[in-house]
Amino acid sequence: MAQTPRVTAAKEPPFRTRLQVVFASAAPKAVILRRGPKRHFNLITWDLETDSFGEGQWMKGIVNLCDLSPSGERLLYWAAQYHASALRDEDRSHSADISRPYDPLSQDRFAAMSKKYNRRKMPAYLRPESLHGQRGGGECRRWKHPPRPNQGVWTAISRPPYFSALAIWPCFGHWTGGGLFRDEDNIVLWESADGLTPVENTKFPASVNVQSFDDAKSAGNLSEQWAKKPDWHDADSAACAAVVVSLEKSGVRWIDFVRINPGKDLLFGCDGCVYRLENWQGVGDGEHLAKADLLADFTKSRFRMMRTPAEAMRW
Repeated sequence: MAQTPRVTAAKEPPFRTRLQVVFASAAPKAVILRRGPKRHFNLITWDLETDSFGEGQWMKGIVNLCDLSPSGERLLYWAAQYHASALRDEDRSHSADISRPYDPLSQDRFAAMSKKYNRRKMPAYLRPESLHGQRGGGECRRWKHPPRPNQGVWTAISRPPYFSALAIWPCFGHWTGGGLFRDEDNIVLWESADGLTPVENTKFPASVNVQSFDDAKSAGNLSEQWAKKPDWHDADSAACAAVVVSLEKSGVRWIDFVRINPGKDLLFGCDGCVYRLENWQGVGDGEHLAKADLLADFTKSRFRMMRTPAEAMRW
C-alpha cells in the first residue's frame, strides 16, 4: 500500500529581519539599516543604478538612521549602547519619592545616570585614545562649549557602510539627538546650543556647519523639510497604501518600506528582502510580489567584525 507523502510545514524564521532605508536626494544611492536578531544592526550601501549592495559594519545596541547627505557619501545616525534596566531602575527610585517632582533634567539624576553608564564598555572608535589630536574630546576654539560627556546615547556622522564616526554629538538621554542635512555641508541637529560641540574622531572641516533645530527653523522653513523625511514610504501615500495591501495579500509577513521612483519603478522591502518592480502601475492586486525582481536577501546575514579602512575616516 502506497504511503501518503508527509507534508512538512514551512519553518518560521528564527527572528525577524527588519530593514530601514534612507535615500540620497541628489544621487542614485541609498543606505539600508538591517536589524536582526534583536539588537544586532548592519549598515548596507545600495547603488540604485546597478542594484549592487555593500554590506558593512555591525553594531550591537540601538540604532536609527536619521538622514543621508545629498551625495550619499555621509550618514547621520542616532545610536545608544547601555543596559536599559539601569534607566528603569533610576526611574523607579525617583518615582518612589513622592516628596519631590520628577525632573528628567535634574543634575542629581544626570550624575547618577553618568555613574551607571560610564561602567559600560565604550565602542573602540568612541574611546578617548582613538581621537586624533583631541584626546578625551578637548574643546576646539571653533565651538562655544566643551563637548558633553558620552552617556551611551549619541548622534554620529559617518561614511556608509561604516558606523565608525567622523564625529559624534553626545545626547542628553533620549530628550535630544537626531538631525538632517540641509545640504552637503550644512547639518541640523535636534540639540540645544551646548550640545553642538562634537567629539572629533577626525579633524572637523571648516566647510561643514552645524546648527540647532531651533536656530535653523527660525532662519528658514525647516519644519516642512523635516516633515518630508518619511520613515518607510514616500509622499505618494495613496499609491503606497495600495501596494501594501497587495503585498499583504501575497502572504508577506512584514513590510519595511515602499518607494515609488518618480516616473520609473517601484522599490520595496519586506521579510528581510529588497525588490524592484518595473511597470508597476499595470500590475494586478496581489501580484506585486510575484512579478517583482528580488534584488537582495539579507535574512541569512550574521554579525561579524569589520575594520574601518583609512578612507572611511576622512571627511
